[in-house]
Formats: sequence, C-alpha cells, structure tokens
Amino acid sequence: VLVQSDDGLIIIDQHAAHERIIYEKILHRLSGVPAESQKMLFPIIVDIPPILMSTVNMLIENNPEILNMSGFSIRTFSGDSVIIDEIPAELSNWDGGEVFKEILIQLQDEYKETEDFRDSMAKAIACKAAVKAGSKVGRKEMLRLINDLFACQVPYFCPHGRPVII
Repeated sequence: VLVQSDDGLIIIDQHAAHERIIYEKILHRLSGVPAESQKMLFPIIVDIPPILMSTVNMLIENNPEILNMSGFSIRTFSGDSVIIDEIPAELSNWDGGEVFKEILIQLQDEYKETEDFRDSMAKAIACKAAVKAGSKVGRKEMLRLINDLFACQVPYFCPHGRPVII
C-alpha cells in the first residue's frame, strides 16, 4: 500500500500490517474482552495429523478458556478428530478446516520460541487470518488498514518483528 505524506512516500506491507492489527485485537480479547467469532452453519470435523495430536490435546484440555477467548469453539471427537463449532471472526478463508491445521503447526513453532501460550495463539491466528501479500485490496480496505494500523500500540512491526512501514 502506497501512501503520500508530507515527508514523501510511505510503503506499507499489507500482510504485515494486517497481521499486526489482528494480533493486537486477539491479545486484547485474551485479556478478557468478549470474543468475536463466526458460528459455523454446520460443525466441521477436522482430522488432525498424528504429529499434531499432542498439541491439539494440550490445547483443548489445558487451555479451553484461551481457545474460547480467541474465538474458537472446539470439542474432541474421536481418535484424531475434533469438532469445530465456531472460529475467530478474522478467519475469512477457512478452507474446510485446513487453516486450523496450519494454525496448529504455527502454534507449535511459536510456542517453542516464546513459551507464552497466549502470545503464540495470537500470532498463529493473526498470521493465517491476515490478507496475503499480493492480494488485491480495494481503496476502502486500504484506508481501513491504514487507520487500524495507526491505532495499534506498535504499528511499525508485525508480531514477528518484520517492518510494516518503509
């Protein structure tokens, strides 16, 4: 996103900016603000790969409040499957539950680095929910992105430390 300012030209990485916005929203929710979620018309059964099953079990059994506060409503089903009734409002491209598996993979990686489950969850959801680099964004969306970005506490870096603005 290119923005003209009094000092020249500002270049905003739309993915990193959107990721920062979503990350801060989810962290805010995890501090007690009611979750914004989308109720699934029909619950989705997601088969979890065995390598992720220990993460899923830990997630559901040890952190149900973090899941609910981030916008998920998940129940164990049978074997390596879970039922998802609600997803965070920011997840527009759900891809039949594949995004949930991607979030779990990223959650494992994030948690190994920070050992802060809330922060790891917020980063994993934000990354998968953010608009992708190269996606076409309309003028209204660009303006909303810019306004929301500069309302963030830390607008200059994405949650992983990459610069948002040049």
